[in-house]
Amino acid sequence: MALLNVLTNVRIWVALGIVCALAIGPLGPLTPTLVIAVLMVQMTFSMEGCSFRRADFSDNKRAIVLTTAVCLVVGGGSCILFGLLFKASNPEVWQGWALLAAMPCAVSSVAISLFCRGDNKSSIICLTVIYLLALVTTPVLSFLFLGDAVSPLQVFKYLVLFIAIPLLVNIPLGKMNIDRKFRVSVINVMIFLLILLSLGYNRGYVFGDPWMVALILACNAVRIFGISFAILFVSKRYGLDRSKTLICLPLSIWRNSGLAMSLAMVLLLDAPEAVLPAVTAIVVEMVWFAVIIDHINKRWPAEGAADASVG
Repeated sequence: MALLNVLTNVRIWVALGIVCALAIGPLGPLTPTLVIAVLMVQMTFSMEGCSFRRADFSDNKRAIVLTTAVCLVVGGGSCILFGLLFKASNPEVWQGWALLAAMPCAVSSVAISLFCRGDNKSSIICLTVIYLLALVTTPVLSFLFLGDAVSPLQVFKYLVLFIAIPLLVNIPLGKMNIDRKFRVSVINVMIFLLILLSLGYNRGYVFGDPWMVALILACNAVRIFGISFAILFVSKRYGLDRSKTLICLPLSIWRNSGLAMSLAMVLLLDAPEAVLPAVTAIVVEMVWFAVIIDHINKRWPAEGAADASVG
C-alpha cells in the first residue's frame, strides 16, 4: 500500500524528476527520440480504455468546437504574446516560443479528468479531434510563425508518428481492464522521465545562463498559473459545469512541450536556445499539474468523491 501511494503521488515524481535531472545531466544524443517515445507511452495510457462510436463525436460537438478554439486561441495565443517579449532581443528564444505555440495541447491534458474524476471519455474525444486537426494546423502554424526555419513536412512526419502509433496500440489495450491506479502510476513515471530527459539534457543552459532561463521560466509560470487559476475562479464563481471546465482548463495552457522540445532539437539546429521555452514549460507544467489536481480535489471536489485525490 505504501508503494502504491508513492506510485500514484504525482508531486513525488515531479520533485524526483527535477532533482535527478539537475544531478545527472544529459543522457546522450538519443534524448529527443526518447522524449517522443515517452510521450507516446503517456498518450497511449491516457487514452486507454475508451472506445468511440460515431455518435460520441456528434454528442460532443459543442465541446469539441469550444476546446479546439481554447487550445488554438488561448493556448497558442498566450505563447505568442510572451514570445514577442524576446523577438527583438533574442530571435532564437522567439523561435522556441513560436514552435511551442504551433503545438497542440499536451497528451496529459486528459489526465486532469482522470485524476480529478471528471468526464474522461469526453476529454479523450476532444483531444483526439484536436490531434487529428493538428496534422494540418501545426505544420501551417509553424510555417506562419517561423517561415523556412522549420520544414512543415518534417513537423507533419513527427505528428503522424506521434499520433498513429498510440491510436493503434490502444485498440488491443482497449479490450483489457487496466486498473485506474496502475494507469495513474504509469503516467506519473512518464512525467518523471519527461522531466529527467528534457531538463537534464538542457542542464548546461540552467547553469550557464541562469538569468535568461529564470526569465523564460517566469513567463511560463505567469502564463500557466495565471490563466488556469483565472479559469477556475470564473468557472466556480459563475457555476459553470465542472466536467467541462476540467476539459478546457489544461487545453488552455498545457502545450505539447515535450514534442516542441524534440522538434526544436532536431529541426532548429542553428538555434540551440530555441529549446528553452519548451524545456521550462515542461518543468512549470509538471509542477502546475501536481498543484492543480490537489487544489481542484480539495476546493472543487466531484460530487460523491470521498477521497478524490490521488496525486
